[in-house]
Amino acid sequence: MSSRTLLALVTCCFVLVVAGSAVAQVSHTGIIVDPTPEGICEPADTTGAELYSMKMTQGGLDLTDWHWFKRGESNAGLWMSGLSYSLNPGNHTVPVSVRDRFYIIITRPGTDGRGDAVALDSSDSSTPNHGAMTFQVVGETINPAHDLHAGTGLVLDGSGSPVSIDLGAGERMFPAPASSAIDLVFGALIDYQPALYAPGPGCGFGMALPHQARPDQGLVIGYNIYRQPDLGSVPEPTSWTSEHWLDFIPYVDEPGDLAGFQDLNTTPQDGNEFLFYSDSGLDEAPRPSGRPAPQRACADSHWYVIQPVVDGDYFDFDETTVLARVPLGFDPRQLDGGLDLTGDGEPEFFSPQAFMGLPGLGLTVEGRPVLSAPLLGCTASNPLSAAGQVELRGGTSGLELVVGLEPAEVAGYDVYRLGASGRSRVNGGLIPAVGVEGGVHRLATEDRRAVTGRYEIEVVFNDGRENEVRGPYVFRAREERTSRRRGR
Repeated sequence: MSSRTLLALVTCCFVLVVAGSAVAQVSHTGIIVDPTPEGICEPADTTGAELYSMKMTQGGLDLTDWHWFKRGESNAGLWMSGLSYSLNPGNHTVPVSVRDRFYIIITRPGTDGRGDAVALDSSDSSTPNHGAMTFQVVGETINPAHDLHAGTGLVLDGSGSPVSIDLGAGERMFPAPASSAIDLVFGALIDYQPALYAPGPGCGFGMALPHQARPDQGLVIGYNIYRQPDLGSVPEPTSWTSEHWLDFIPYVDEPGDLAGFQDLNTTPQDGNEFLFYSDSGLDEAPRPSGRPAPQRACADSHWYVIQPVVDGDYFDFDETTVLARVPLGFDPRQLDGGLDLTGDGEPEFFSPQAFMGLPGLGLTVEGRPVLSAPLLGCTASNPLSAAGQVELRGGTSGLELVVGLEPAEVAGYDVYRLGASGRSRVNGGLIPAVGVEGGVHRLATEDRRAVTGRYEIEVVFNDGRENEVRGPYVFRAREERTSRRRGR
């Protein structure tokens, strides 16, 4: 038995003196709140839920001190029953200092086709009552009723159908085919709840205390994104493996990267943060996985999901970091990126990005990655038509006509602004089709007002058939909503 395992057997009722500070070891408790009568919070159903606890010492350097409670079994005094949980700080590595923090993560399998859910909380050694925490559905945003600014309310129903969302420049459908790319958008979890934002009625989103080494952030450091070909039906959650891993999107966006977070207002971590990803075959910098994207947007349909990733490193774990009855010399690191800390063959973390030299521990539930509901790039409800792939985007400098695949029968495009007196053409002459791969056509506007309002695209054919109309595309004034990118 390792020394760490022996330390884990220390009972809860004692006092430690650490750096002149006495810490009374009492059980820490918390609750998962019930939904409010208005149905604002996610239901507090803990069926199939798993509880994870990690102690982080001052400085945030050791990220291996994890405990867990799964299927009614605990490795070291961690317990969950109904809507409440408890942990014994003394069962973590000792000594326990007043500066230590405890981070709680509860994962729950998805229901009714929606994504898996995650609840997050944290506390320090001197605060045994953790208070309330609430489930958040991965890939979605919180109910807009929590905050007047959080007006998006992104919900993924699990069918793969496109979702309409306004990222600050008018409504767009996602996934969106673009030139040699498929654009995706997912909601980001509220990771750490700063005092400047008051959450909705009793829901308790995010961690109460931040990461020891990052005062503006909790444990979530990014998201894994997975992709698999469409075989005619929605993929089962158990079908996603390391072979489908596509990329890791860090919480802080890197210049030149096609992935990034967007915040639709000036309030951080209020449910208005999004993960934007463009699965493109034209990346200037190859994605870390080294795996190619579809070279032509929607030439093939693909399903996409994301997985939350918390701070830690797959390679920091070995037999000395395992608190379980496992054989001597047991290596918890599985070849597909799983970390089996219990020795039961089922990973507690799943981190395929580790083999690309990337940090983080991917969350799991039921021995598989915690995942959003899947999105289908180039959906059956919006198939590639004779008009090809075309959409309209708005910006402060004007309109952009974005064209993907262009069938040979397309002669070009006209863009019209819709008003009370009818349509008025924005472009001076027909915008010609330029080839199979299409491109981006920028339409300058005379004033700021011209980029607001309702627009249509008319696709003109060269074989005598009737023109095809796309839209309407609706753009609102930029003053109504600001947009910024995190980490810039």
